[in-house]
Amino acid sequence: MSEVAESYLDVWGRPKEIAPEVREALERALGGVAPGARKARIERGKCFEPAFLAGARAWGFTVQLYGLRSERNWGIGDFGDLGALVEASAALGAGLVGLNPLHATSGTSPYSPSSRHALNWLYLDMDSLPELEASSPARRLLASRGFREKLSSLREVPLVDYDGVRRLKADVLELLYREADEPAVERFGKESSRAMRDYALFEALRERFGGAWTSWPEAYRSPRGAAARRFEKQHAARVRYHLWIQMRAREQLHGAQRRALELGMPVGLYVDLALGADLGGAEVWSDSRSFSLDVSCGAPPDEFNPRGQDWGLPPYSPRALRASAYEPFAELLRANMPEGGALRMDHVMALMRLWWIPRGRKPAQGGYVHYPFEELLAVLARESRARRCLVVGEDLGTVLPEFRKALNEAGVLSYRPLLFEKTPGGDFAGPGAYPREALACVSTHDLPTWKGFYSAHDLALRNRLGLSVEPQAEASARDADKSGLLAALGREGLDGSSLSAHRFIARTASKLMAVQPEDVLDLEEQANLPGTIDEHPNWQRKLPLPLEEWESDERIAALARALAPTRAAKGRVPGATYRVQLHRGFTFRDATALVPYLASLGITHLYTSPFLKARPGSLHGYDVVDHNALNPEIGTREDLDALLEALLRHGMGLAMDIVPNHMGVMHGDNAWWQDVLAKGRASPYSRFFDIDWMPAQRELRGKVLLAVLGKHYGQALEDGEVKLERGAIRYFEHTFPLARKSPSGTRKASPLVLHHLLERQHYRLAYWRVAADEINYRRFFEIVDLAALRQEDPEVFEATHRLVADLARRPGVDGLRIDHPDGLADPRQYFERLRRRCGRAWLVVEKILARHERLPGDWPVDGTTGYEFANLLTGLFVDASAAARFDRIYERFGGDRRTFEEISQESRHLIMNTTLAADLHRLTTRLARIASGNRFTRDYTPGVLRQALREVAAVFPVYRTYVTASGASETDRRHVEWAVGKARRASRIADPGVFDFIRDVLLLKIRTESLRQSDIVEFAQRFQQFTAPVVAKGVEDTAFYRYHRLVALNEVGGEPREFGTS
Repeated sequence: MSEVAESYLDVWGRPKEIAPEVREALERALGGVAPGARKARIERGKCFEPAFLAGARAWGFTVQLYGLRSERNWGIGDFGDLGALVEASAALGAGLVGLNPLHATSGTSPYSPSSRHALNWLYLDMDSLPELEASSPARRLLASRGFREKLSSLREVPLVDYDGVRRLKADVLELLYREADEPAVERFGKESSRAMRDYALFEALRERFGGAWTSWPEAYRSPRGAAARRFEKQHAARVRYHLWIQMRAREQLHGAQRRALELGMPVGLYVDLALGADLGGAEVWSDSRSFSLDVSCGAPPDEFNPRGQDWGLPPYSPRALRASAYEPFAELLRANMPEGGALRMDHVMALMRLWWIPRGRKPAQGGYVHYPFEELLAVLARESRARRCLVVGEDLGTVLPEFRKALNEAGVLSYRPLLFEKTPGGDFAGPGAYPREALACVSTHDLPTWKGFYSAHDLALRNRLGLSVEPQAEASARDADKSGLLAALGREGLDGSSLSAHRFIARTASKLMAVQPEDVLDLEEQANLPGTIDEHPNWQRKLPLPLEEWESDERIAALARALAPTRAAKGRVPGATYRVQLHRGFTFRDATALVPYLASLGITHLYTSPFLKARPGSLHGYDVVDHNALNPEIGTREDLDALLEALLRHGMGLAMDIVPNHMGVMHGDNAWWQDVLAKGRASPYSRFFDIDWMPAQRELRGKVLLAVLGKHYGQALEDGEVKLERGAIRYFEHTFPLARKSPSGTRKASPLVLHHLLERQHYRLAYWRVAADEINYRRFFEIVDLAALRQEDPEVFEATHRLVADLARRPGVDGLRIDHPDGLADPRQYFERLRRRCGRAWLVVEKILARHERLPGDWPVDGTTGYEFANLLTGLFVDASAAARFDRIYERFGGDRRTFEEISQESRHLIMNTTLAADLHRLTTRLARIASGNRFTRDYTPGVLRQALREVAAVFPVYRTYVTASGASETDRRHVEWAVGKARRASRIADPGVFDFIRDVLLLKIRTESLRQSDIVEFAQRFQQFTAPVVAKGVEDTAFYRYHRLVALNEVGGEPREFGTS
């Protein structure tokens, strides 16, 4: 059966016969390859779709990259401008940035490229090329007056001067190539496709012969010919030059997509794949057997192009594709699909049928040729999944209903411009009629802009250029359409403005929404006027608004506000998580094997325990010893990559647990801590850890107290448990370094010699029971092995988050759980830094909220880990009316009549008098220093201050407040005043005025005559870091074990006093 159709239905639904002579010409053009010569087995499936689209939407700008105007480009929009547009779009809430085809072309039209396998090098951001720094000649040229004048002229003109830009960039590229990394270019060439290598050879040949390959000497018309191969060897440097340009272009484009994903854009770049390639260009020259060269493709007449269209491009031969198992098509997709992004397939109907026009005939004198649709669709889906690339099919014009149905089933989104979307009755469709599986937009590059549509500027231009068939009829149809559109907008309560048109499509259910800047800026001219070549400045117009002004432009801002409901999610929000505890017994590989099963359960995200390098044998991972390495017991980087790949393949993501508050420091595993022990305050890491280098005990000043001994210090020395081994101190599994000028000693040093050696160190070994009273570094609660970090220091933050930020930007890593943020000096500052470094990842914090407490509204996070929800849920299953009965049962059973509040306060006092006594002592010392700095408060003694601090902390209503140098919030003020008031009323301190002093210090209202305000701020923050462990240890770890009225209520974050939720 022939692929050539005998008839078709036109856009108005009228049957049309294809002339016999046309069918005969098309049959000849198909070539001699017999139908079905080779069958390829391709597994059918759906195209990739990001998980976030299951319940969300995203919008973004679709731009003609060449037309972007900026203060830094070279007269044409470039990949540097693309990066700036990505930044601006993400800031406005966009989830994608759409682009015209970026294919290599020697002309102006991006839809008539030389090769779709290569990039248009005019888009290179010249100022970002790494060779520029090493090239003095290039820098001199850029600084010259003549060059700067040319550059200024190219920037100022309203149309892109392609020839001028090409000359300017080519001159500089020739100089830069002298500094190129030749081994890198060689690798790029070897790793590139044959089509890319052929493109580089083609460009070198074109420099010799010029023009189209069809006019070259016969011997060079095939890249596989002996003459072409000989030329390639003789001119290898020129071929490498063109490969180098492509290598740099690919790097810059990939960098823009990588940055988009880093910023949390769920799609990022949405690139356009042109339907075909120029007959005389590199792609057809490289693989001429795959194309039918005696015809061109186009479109039959329709309402916007009544004469039809001839695009001048040779189409793929369906017979040749079948014979090659569709590899040319697959290779083309691989060259264009952005990893994790989206691809727009221009004229996607070509997968099923394409309008072929015999050479020399008019567009209306063509006919449809059918393609192996199911096989091509299967290849498209396969490559889409492999690159996690969303696919949008431009399905405008005459589209068969069964074709759209098949595309929908294969996961290809439809393309729905407002100007085309009508009901069967001819009215413009309302937002509710738009399909969910689609990209909606107002207009597109081949259609009039919103303003041009209403002014009929395009019709006047067509009439003037002789493109109209029936000008009066076209004008009447436009008037009817304008009235119909206004009516459709009016039904939604909208006017006829461009902003209203975008509000209209924002109300559709379509998964994606695209916005042309030309419409937002109310421009009348469209990017391309179909049917014209030189008569209209197609693909040349620049936008009037420079990129630097986008974010401050009110029209752009109004659009962003209008589209806020369709704002892209901050990453993929987990719908159902499954937590795994990673350790040497359950690794990345084990988790990878579990992914298919979890996907079958409907799990959307794997939620892991910390997997940065922890102490050997750690079963939990919260004792990180190196923030910049993975835990080797859990797996390698390759193992993690395989896990992420498996998750993405199953439409899932990863939420990872990070530990910013503390590090594991004992046993000699932490290089930073060991450096501090060896060098003391001279160590660059001494300020990484929260160490009090000037404690009240004079003998500890400049030292770190290490409470690790199982017995008293002197006895441990006498018993030979503390040893000198290989230039270090060894105590069982612990290793402590020696200071630089320490005597080498011997392995059998006497206890006294060892004692004198230890006295010279920057640390002091001590009996573990001493920790409660004298330890001088902040810990995670009372655990001496976990030393607290000073994340308020930017250097500390950067040093501990390099790997975390890198991982958070990886496709598939969608969320971060932040462990114990209440231990940090300034959680909000930390979250802001984390958000800047990790983009728009889903951030949740391990925060225990009191029943009356709310998460601070100025924290840039997405919520808590859900303790409050778990307790609320538990309460639903507790009969509130049974509280009194349970009270009687509990009292009769245990004989304890104390309330939970009384037990809680007693437990907090116990903790402050024992495990956290040293922390309270340090706080008291600081507060006494503040008191002594003011003549009105100097009489408050350390004993009174200590007692008052303890009483305030014992009744504190929340884990902590969040006072910073900027002041205290109303919520913080309320909590502090409530706690101080309650403590004051219950206290037996002789001078209750001390509580007023403490309140004023905690709220930064006090002023001293001898201390800096920063000392008061630091005390307030350290008090906040103190109350959190007091509440945690006093309530969850103590009171919950002493009050058992109903243990189901004794969960973390729970409130045992409240019996039931309702």
